[in-house]
Amino acid sequence: MNNAKHTNGRKLQHGTITVILSVLLIASVILVNVIFTALAYKFNIFTDMTTELVFTLSDAFKNALADVNTPVQIHFCHEPDYLEANTLTKYVYHTALQIAEEFDWVTVDAVDSNKEPTLFSKYALSSASGSVSTSSVIIESGSEFRIMSANNFYVANEDGSIWAYNAEEKFAAAILSVTATDLPVAYFTTQHGETRNTYLEEIVQNAGYEVKYIDLTKEEIESDARLVIINNPVYDFSPENAAEGTNSELEAIDRFLASKYGSLMVFLDPLKIDGLTHLREYLSEWGIVVSDTVVQDKMNSITSNGYSVVGAYNYEPVLGASLVKDIANTDHPPKTIFEYAAPIYYSDLYTPVLNAEETTPTPTGSYAYYGNNANREISAALRSSADALALKDGNVVDSKGNYNLMVVSSERRMINNEEYTSYVLCTATADFTNEKYINSNVYANKDILYSAFKLMGRDFIPADITFKVLESYEIEDMTTKQANAWTAVLVTVLPTVILLTGAVICVRRRFK
Repeated sequence: MNNAKHTNGRKLQHGTITVILSVLLIASVILVNVIFTALAYKFNIFTDMTTELVFTLSDAFKNALADVNTPVQIHFCHEPDYLEANTLTKYVYHTALQIAEEFDWVTVDAVDSNKEPTLFSKYALSSASGSVSTSSVIIESGSEFRIMSANNFYVANEDGSIWAYNAEEKFAAAILSVTATDLPVAYFTTQHGETRNTYLEEIVQNAGYEVKYIDLTKEEIESDARLVIINNPVYDFSPENAAEGTNSELEAIDRFLASKYGSLMVFLDPLKIDGLTHLREYLSEWGIVVSDTVVQDKMNSITSNGYSVVGAYNYEPVLGASLVKDIANTDHPPKTIFEYAAPIYYSDLYTPVLNAEETTPTPTGSYAYYGNNANREISAALRSSADALALKDGNVVDSKGNYNLMVVSSERRMINNEEYTSYVLCTATADFTNEKYINSNVYANKDILYSAFKLMGRDFIPADITFKVLESYEIEDMTTKQANAWTAVLVTVLPTVILLTGAVICVRRRFK
C-alpha cells in the first residue's frame, strides 16, 4: 500500500513538474513573440516574401536619391497605431521608415493632426497643397513641401480595387522636388480663355516645377523656364508674322522651343478649335494636324454614347510609345480616357520613318520632317481602336479608325556642340485633365502626364522607377484588430487548451 502511495506521489510530482515546464515553455514562447513583435515595429524588421519584392526599396529608387543630402522630413498625420491598422497607410508608412533607414538625411514622424492641429496649420493654408487629413503624407525640406494622400501611392482598377503599389516613384519625385535648389518654371498661358485647372497645376508642381502664368503679348519667357502649357484656349494666338509693333505670341513660343530645354503641352477642345487658326497652323509645323471632328468608339468607351474613348497604348518602337511603356507593359494596364476628343493626323510634310535594319524596310510608326534647319519627328502615344469613327455634327465623316489621340513631336538640335531636344505634346480633348480622370487612381491620365514630364527632361523625376503589381495576399487584407484576434487565439487559447488537456491527463493518471 505504501509503495502504491509512493508511486502515485512520484507520478503526481512528475506530472506537476511537466505541467510547470509546459507553462514556462509556453510563457517563454509568448514572451519572445511579444518582444520580437515590439522590436519589429520599432526597427521596421520584416521579410519581403513577395515575388516582385513589392515592399523592398529598389536599386532604381536608391540611385535616384543617391546625390541628395539635404534634410527631408516625412510627416504622417496620424499616430503609428492608426497607420498600422489601415491597410493603405501601413505600407506607405513602412516604406517611409525604410527610406529613413537607408538615408540618414530622412526622418519620419507620425502625429495625429486632429490632436495637434497647430502643427499642420501652415500646410493647410497653402493653396498649392490642398487640405490635410489623417491619411495625408507630407514630404518637407526647408520651406518646400508636398502633400499627398495615402491612396496616391497606389494604382487602382476601374472598380476601385488596388492592383499596384507606386510608393517609390511618388516618394522619389516628392523628395527630389522639395530638395531642388532652383525649381524650373512651367508657364500656363493666359488671355485666350484658357481653363484654369487646379488639379493639373498640382500635378505640375508635384513633378517639380514652379507654376507661373504668362501673357505672351506683354511678358518674356524667362531663361529658367522648361515648359509652356496651353490648356483649352478659346481665342487664337497672335501669328508668327504679326504686324510691326505687336508682340507675336507664337514667335515667342517658337524661340522658347528653340532654346536648350523648351517644351510645350497643348490641350485643345475640338468644339472650340475653329477660331484657333494661327495656333493650329503653328502646330502643323510640328506635324500635328488637329481635326474638327470628334472620335466615337462605342466598343471601347466607358459611356454608352461612345464619346469617352479608352485610349489604346502604342507598342511600336517609337518616341510616343516610350511615354506610356511603363503603364502599357503591365499585366492589367489601367484605362486612359479621352472624352470628346478630336483625331490628330500627321502633316503632309512628314513622311514615314522606315526601319533600315530590316531587309525590306517597314514603317516604324514614326513620321519625320527634315528641312529649313529642322530635324523633327512625330509619333502617337495613344490611339483609338480600329472600330472608332470620326463624327461631325453627329454625322460620320471618317470610319478608318486607329485615330491618334495623343501625339508627341520632337526636334533635335546642336547647341555649342551638345545635342538638345525639344518636345511638343498635344491631345485634342479639354477633358483629359478633368478632375474625374486625373484626381482618381482608377484611370491612368495622371500617370501619363507624369510620364510626359519624364520624357520632357525634368532631370530629377525618377524615370526608371516603375510601380509594382500586387499579387493576391489575403493575409495582407487583415486589419490590426483581426491580426491581434488571431494572435490571441494562437498564443493564448491554443496553449490553454493544451494545458487543460495536460491537467486532465494528470488527474486521470492520479486516480487511475
